[in-house]
This record gives sequence, structure tokens and C-alpha cells, in this order.
Amino acid sequence: MKAAVVKETLIMDEQDAEGSTSSNSDQEEPYDEEGVLSESPGEESALNGVHQAPTNGHSNGNGNTVHVHDFVEGHSKDAQQGDHHDSVPVLSADESGEESGSYEEEEEEVGVVGVEESEEEEEEEEEEEEEPSLKYERLGGAAGDLLEKDNASAIAVCEKYIAFGTHGGIVHVVDYTGNRKHSYKPHTASINEICFDTTGEFIGTASMDGQTVIHSLTTPESYAFDMRRPMRTISLDPDFARNTSRTFVCGGMAGSLIMHEKGWLGHKETIIHTGEGPIWTSKWRGNLIAWANDLGVKIYDREAQARITYIDRPDDSPRPDLFKCSLHWQDNTTLLIAWADTIKVARIRTRPRNTTGPSALPPLYAEVTGAFQLDCMISGIVPHPMLPSPTAPIADAPKSFLVIAYIPPDKFTNEATVDRAEQARKAANRPELRIISRSGEELSSDELILQDFHLFGCNDYSLAEVEGMPGQCYVVLSPRNIILVRPRDKRDHVEWLVEQKKYEQALEVVETMEGEGVDAREIGQQYMEHLFEEGEFNKAAHLAPKAFGQSEKLWESWVFRFAQQHHLDTIIPYVPTHDPQLPRLIYEVILAHYLRHDVPALLRTIKDWPSNIYDIPAVIVAVQADLDRIPSTSPQGSLLMDCLSELYILNRQPGKALPFLLRLRRPHVFDLIRENNLFTAVQDQALLLVEFDQELVEKRKKDGEKVEGTSPAIRLLVDHTHSIPISRVVQQLKVRPYFLYLYLDALFDKGMGNNKKALYLIIDRLKDVNRAIDFAKEQNDDDLWEDLLRYSETRPPFIRGLLENVGAQIDPIRLIRRIKNGLEIPGLKDALIKILQDFNLQISLLEGCQTILHSDCTDLARQLHKNQTSGFFQNVVIPCMVCSLPLHDSSHSLSLLFLCRHVVHATCASGGQNIPRQTGAALLDMGTPGRAIGGKIAFAAIIRARLDQGCPVCHRMNEGDRGHS
Repeated sequence: MKAAVVKETLIMDEQDAEGSTSSNSDQEEPYDEEGVLSESPGEESALNGVHQAPTNGHSNGNGNTVHVHDFVEGHSKDAQQGDHHDSVPVLSADESGEESGSYEEEEEEVGVVGVEESEEEEEEEEEEEEEPSLKYERLGGAAGDLLEKDNASAIAVCEKYIAFGTHGGIVHVVDYTGNRKHSYKPHTASINEICFDTTGEFIGTASMDGQTVIHSLTTPESYAFDMRRPMRTISLDPDFARNTSRTFVCGGMAGSLIMHEKGWLGHKETIIHTGEGPIWTSKWRGNLIAWANDLGVKIYDREAQARITYIDRPDDSPRPDLFKCSLHWQDNTTLLIAWADTIKVARIRTRPRNTTGPSALPPLYAEVTGAFQLDCMISGIVPHPMLPSPTAPIADAPKSFLVIAYIPPDKFTNEATVDRAEQARKAANRPELRIISRSGEELSSDELILQDFHLFGCNDYSLAEVEGMPGQCYVVLSPRNIILVRPRDKRDHVEWLVEQKKYEQALEVVETMEGEGVDAREIGQQYMEHLFEEGEFNKAAHLAPKAFGQSEKLWESWVFRFAQQHHLDTIIPYVPTHDPQLPRLIYEVILAHYLRHDVPALLRTIKDWPSNIYDIPAVIVAVQADLDRIPSTSPQGSLLMDCLSELYILNRQPGKALPFLLRLRRPHVFDLIRENNLFTAVQDQALLLVEFDQELVEKRKKDGEKVEGTSPAIRLLVDHTHSIPISRVVQQLKVRPYFLYLYLDALFDKGMGNNKKALYLIIDRLKDVNRAIDFAKEQNDDDLWEDLLRYSETRPPFIRGLLENVGAQIDPIRLIRRIKNGLEIPGLKDALIKILQDFNLQISLLEGCQTILHSDCTDLARQLHKNQTSGFFQNVVIPCMVCSLPLHDSSHSLSLLFLCRHVVHATCASGGQNIPRQTGAALLDMGTPGRAIGGKIAFAAIIRARLDQGCPVCHRMNEGDRGHS
């Protein structure tokens, strides 16, 4: 909805006035005592019936243009009759209040801009909820309790405190959290107005009891003045605390605006204005004092000690006592005036110096740069920066107006009715907080949630701006509530986006916010929940890294949620393997999923993922189990073998991966064997290696590649005959004569070589003892070691090198005995000491091992004895392990249990036929329990002596093994 624009007017500047001098420019323009251009009472502008002063200029004797310095709407009773002008040129103004330089000839079209089109656009915009511009917070704490006891009537704010007066004449000072800082009672009736100085130290109050009181919050200083008539307004000098004059102005029902100044002999009173009805309100900024009475608003320049302008109140305005006037200094030169349903903006200008003009004019004058008529009554007005978006900086925002809109209830129209309900007073509507642009357009509107709003009228509400506080802050006062109003910031913008389920935009905004306490993960989770509800699993998976961040718990819970919805494939590409690294169970669940549904993806994942994030042996068991159930020659079998080979290599078990790589014919198998020294592992797979190698050779020949030299498999077998014995290779290759021929031919070409000559070259030519020792170790030939010792007898460096590298192959005593008497060997002492130290170390290690082995043998012997001598549970129907008859057959009176746990009849054992029968007294001696045990041991010894072959079952098994061998 748009407010109707009544008028926006500007005084013409010199450029606009050039060439447009009035026909009566030679006549003197009449001015009243305030320096305001007077007009005829009958003169009427096109401004909807509002009287308007002419704005024409006139020329002086020097040819310069003299401009009208004051713009007057309406006329005061003390205005004098002036020249009559036929028309008034009107300048349109943009939002900033600056002149556009174009005349509006058709007054009826002012403020009516595309109303029908705008209504259609608004209907379309209403379909999508707009984000609020403001946020609200009810002031709680002690403030709420105080307003429950007494209704508030006036309010003032400073950077630190909020002061509000009540109808009981009490002033309460609270901070912005609602905590009470100070309370006092300066009056006996309602407080009509309250104000701070710029320091926030002094508070001035005006009351219906006729008193004006100034009270200090930090010192005992206080002033009280009895004006003997109800006081409506008070304004302190902004520098009240710093100036010793303690100046302030006040006014009320007596109709006089009085300035009080402290002097040597007391306070001096100066009447600034009187005689135009009650003074309803006043505001002091810098050297300018603005006040409102029944006729309009006037501004006084304290420095010039003169009134500089008068802005009238329209004739058709409602009663000033029912709908108050609100004044607010936007800055040192801009006054906002809101009275009833009209807003006016007055700018204070400096009058150009003109030596030939009237000298009695004040140095300042005022222009009304904008006037708007709203569809409601206004209870308060402050400037407000309207942000293009909640994320834009306040400094870049254009100024607009923030007003409390009061919509009066429907009037009583049916005078003939006798219905008491219709005759009753109508309940007031809920007040609204609106943002109005400089062009008069309503930008936003919020209904205020206030207690008992239906009982209060327009004058019961107030709006104040908190200056000096970081960020914008406003205070709304109702008799029962105090509301803090702030522009919505990025955090509020994010909350609103989340409420509107615009999660993606919310996350984009959060990314630009640093250290502002907004949890992106919480918003991300809500977005994920929303996407799950909508079934957009791909989009949810793409969002996961941003939503979960470094939280392992979130990743874990949501991976399982995707799995429950059978959409695990969508989240797997986004699952992190580090920063954060998730629990192993998550990765194993993913691998198990791929094992069941996508084996190629399993192979890719095993290759891509780090091996330390999941349990490799567990995965090997699962893959091997699947491989055992399907043919290994199938495509899936090949993939599973690939997986197993990769897993074994990752698990540092390349030897177990080797059979799968050979079956899969992987070319890099030869490199794997060399890099991991797997020559022993392929001793029994020589034929498979050569077959695979020949397949690769044939394939290269078909592809046109040139094949030279010995194949890799044959070369590998020939180069490592010490690890892959020739005899074992020949035995395997006998079934393929061609392969055997290739192997033997390679061996022949390599040749066995002359080891003695090679050793001699190393000793005599290279003189490298370490290399000679390595060569002897590699050949593992005792004769070669003997040659090395013989060659070294006359070479001290070699003797020392051999002593320092004594190992299992060289006996140091044997070497020392070969040293010739008189041979000088540098470092011999150190070498011998090293040999002794090494032997001492070996002896210590052997002794330690012996202790460990002895302890282990003792423990095992005890365990064996315990196991052999413990009780044995026997079933009554168990058969004899020799004759297969029941052990407890009546014909066999005695059964034997051997330590090997075999149970047989005594008669089935060799030598068991002649065992004497045991008497009952021997088995149990009732008088002496110890003898009963001794009897059993004695009887067991008799049986053991009679059995010449021991356990018949074990004896038979041993005989069978000998027969087979």
C-alpha cells in the first residue's frame, strides 16, 4: 500500500530562477518580523487547498536576483498582507530531498504515479512473503514489572539508558536489558515529556502538576521550577552538563516557550514565544530549538536570538490535543515533523550574504523539502536507513522514515440507535510500525504486539531513536510495554531464509559470515531433512560436505540414513577419507555395499582409498567368501581376484597376491616379484610364469612389436638360481620341452663363471673388502671363503675388514690363527674388541633365550601334567577302541584309561590278561582316606608294570605308520 503524497516542494536555486523573474520584481516583497514572506489569506496554492507563499525572486539595483528565504505553508495570525501572485511554481523532489529542476504544471497529478499498475504489481508480490525489515524485542526485567504497576506516559533514550515517566509522576531509569538503575518521584501527576542531555547525565521532566524538574543521575544536583500551569514539554541544552548556565526551555498550557538560564543571582527566564496556544512539544539540537503550538511549528536560532521560520498546521487538521505533534532532528540541519496524518521535512539553510538586501533577516532560513499525507495518524517519527538487502551496510542505505501508525477506530455514525454496544466507545486498532520512503511510499508495515492496545489512543505511543549505539536501535513506548526495534542483520536474514525453507540461500549467506555465531551445520541438517522429505537424494548428497563439515557423528548418522533409503550410492562419492576420517565401520559398510551390488566400483574404491581407514583382513575374508561361491573364470570372478590381489598388496602380503596376478595374467607381476623379493614364493610356479610370459611375447609379436633377448620370466628364473633352484625349475618344465630348452639355453649363456678369478679381481684390482665379502656370501661356497682367507693373509686391510664383518661364515679364531707373526695390522685392537663385544652380546642373547625357553618348557610341562592327570568324563555306552565292545560289559571287569585318553579293556592290552583282581579293601579304606589313595597308586603301578606295550591303540597306529614308510 502507498501513502498519498501531498507535496514535495523546494525553494528554487539561482540556476532555476535565472530568466524567470516575476512581473512585480520591482516591488518590495513584504516580510513579517520573523523574516518570513507573508501572503494574502485568500491566496491558495494548488497544494490541495494548503496556502502556499510565493517563491518568486526580485532583482536589486545591481541586477542580482534576490530569493525568497522562507517557505510558509498556511498563514499565521500575525502574518501581514502581501502581494498577490497568480501562480506558484512547484519543484519536484527525489528521495534525497534534492531539486530535480522540473516544474509540475498539473497539481492534480502530484503524488499519483501509476496507482493501478502498482496495485497489480503488489498483488503479484504478495504471493511471495517478503522478508521483514525490522526485528522486535520486548524489554523485560524490572521494566516489565514497573509497567505492570503504573502506565508509562513519556520516554527518553540515550546511549546507555532508557528513562520513562509514568502517570503517577515517577521516573524510572533502566538499561537496555531491562535492569533498573534508578527511580525517583519528581512529580505528583502525569509526566508529559522527558529528555536527556547529550551526556546522558541529566534528565529533564515536565508534568501536568505544573512542575519542571531537572535531575542528575551521578551527582546530587537537581533543579525544580513551579510554572503554575500544566507543562507539556521540556528540552535541555545538548551541552547542559558541560555549560555552567544550565540552560533549558519549557512550555505548556500557558502558551509560552520559556528559556531558563542560570546566572549569578539565580535563574533568568526569557520568553521566546507566546500567545499562540499551548506549547505541545519542543526539540533542541545544536543552536536550534523547534517547538509546536496550535498554529504550527517554529524554529528559533539561539545564536542569532531570533526565530527563523514558521511552518503552519493545515486548517483541516484534527485537534492538536488529540493527535500530537512529533518533532525529531535527523541531523543539525534537518527537522522531521509528523502531525496527525502529515509528514513534513524541513531543511535549515544558510542565507546567502547580500549587502544590498534587508539587513534584519536572520542568517538561517528553512525550506520544506517534502510533505506527505498518510492514511493513518502518526504517533512518532524517526529517520531510518532502508537497506536494499539485510546484508548491505547501513552506511550505504538511503534514508527513509520510521513511524508509528495509529489507525483511529470507526466513528459512531448511527445516532438514532439505542443499542448500548453500538453506543459504546470503539476499541482502538492495533498500532503499526511502518517504513515510509522519501517519496511517500510505504516500504513495510508490522503490527505491534502490545498489551491492552485497544484501550489507548494516538498520544499514548512514542518512538525514540537511540543515537551513539552501534547499529540502529529504536524504542517504542506504549503505556504497558517498551519494545526495542532494530534492523534485521545477516543473522536474522539467515533465520528468515530458514523459516521460508530457502536453505540454499541461507547457506550462501552463512559462508560470507565469519565469527557471527551462526552454525552452518545446523542449517545444513535442516536442508538435508527437507531434501530427504522431497526425495532429492542427489542434491542432498552434494550438500553433505558443506552441511557436515568436520563432524564425524553427522557423517556417520547420515550415511546410515542414505543406506536405509537405499540411496547409499549417491552419498559415497562425497564421503571423506580424511579431515575428517570416519569410523572404520562406515568405510566397511560402503565396501560391503559395492561387494554386493557393484564389484567394479569396489575395485576402483580399493585402489583410490587409503588402506588405513578400514579393516583389510575383514574385507579380504568377505571378498574371498564371494569368490568361493562363483566360478573364477567368470567376469565377476576376475574382478574379485583383482580385488583380492590389491587387498593383499595393501596388507603387505604380496606373496598371497601373486597367484591371483598370475591367473589374471597381469604384466606387472614380474616387477612385483622383484620389488618384494618373492623368488622363493614362485619356486613351484615356474611353469605358470613361463606360460604367461610366452603369451605376452606372442601378443607383442601379433601387435608388430619387436621382441629381443630373453623373456622376463626366463631371465627372472636364471638370475635368481640361489632362490629358485635349478632342479625344481627343470622338474616343472619337463612337461613343456620348449620352455625347458629356453631355460637351459639361458642358463648356458649366463654360465657359471670362474668364481676364484672373480674374487681375485675384486681383491687385487678393486681392493674392495666389503664387496669381496658380499661376493663370497652370495656364492655360499666354502672353498671360495678359504680362497678369500688365503688371499687376505698378506693384506692387513682385508684382515681387518674380515674381522669387522665376522659372521656365521667365518670363524674368527680360524682367521686370527692365519695372521703371520710380525704382520702389522692397523686397527687390529679395535677389531678384536668389537669381536669380543659381539660375542658377549650373542652370549647374553642366548642366555636370555635359554631363560625364556626354560620358563616356557616348565609352563608347558605343568600344563601337560595337569591335562594328563585331570579327570575324564566317560559315557557308559562308549565302546572299547580295540574290540569295539562296550567298556562296561559284565564279562570285562577292568577298563584302562591311558594318558593319551584312549580307553580299552584290560584284556585287550598286551600283558593285561594277568593283572590281579583288585579287592574292595584295597580300593577304599574307610578308616584312613590317605591309604585309599595310596592303594590306587600301588595298583596303577602294578598294572603299568604288566603292560609291556603301553596303549594298544597308539601301538597299532605306530606300527601302521612304520609299515607305510
